[in-house]
Amino acid sequence: MKDGPTVRGSYKTSRASSTAALRLLVSSRGVATAHTSETRLPSGHNFSTAGSALLPNLRFENCLPINLRGFLIAELGTRIYIDDYTIAPSAGEAPEAFMRDLARAIRRFSFTRAHEPWIEVASGRLVFEEGLRRSRSGACEVVLCLRCRRLDIGREVAAEHQDASCVAVPLHPCEWEHEAEQNAAGSALRRHLYREIANFRRLREQQAMPHYELDYYVRDNFYVFTWRPLFPAWTG
Repeated sequence: MKDGPTVRGSYKTSRASSTAALRLLVSSRGVATAHTSETRLPSGHNFSTAGSALLPNLRFENCLPINLRGFLIAELGTRIYIDDYTIAPSAGEAPEAFMRDLARAIRRFSFTRAHEPWIEVASGRLVFEEGLRRSRSGACEVVLCLRCRRLDIGREVAAEHQDASCVAVPLHPCEWEHEAEQNAAGSALRRHLYREIANFRRLREQQAMPHYELDYYVRDNFYVFTWRPLFPAWTG
């Protein structure tokens, strides 16, 4: 099963541009993957009420990557509304123009990332999620080290990243109310992981230290952690 954007809302006149933007989201490095189509009236913060049925909204099953959110806000400013799960036009935006400009911004995001150095470390979903579950009871630890370019799962793995140059990010489990419901549990875990990374970035900023734009996304049953190299000339 793939995770990614679910489109909520489109209209005949804006369907082509909506589809183009979604194709770019699907193919963009560091964004997301599969989607299903659905139609509904937009609602909530900052949505236009006049002609609201025409507004094309992109609704995601998982949190939007932090770097994508920041890029789109920088590109489109007050024209765009973004929360953890939604990309939508602000009130007064013309659907066709908005989706066209959104597609252009996504294309720039993808192009820029493709021409910059990024570290990527992937872990299979089942292995990673099981590691987090086991860590709740203290059976193991889950640590991502930006310097070592590794995700370690096991007993006392944090001790392997005590070097002064290591930038170790401990990843902790969240509480699942209904562990038997695997889909709901996985969704809760991914939201929790997003907030853990956001908190890491915030803490590093408060300490006037780089966070290397650490981010993550889910693709093809893999958790993919991505960040900028700590040492541009270092090849490992």
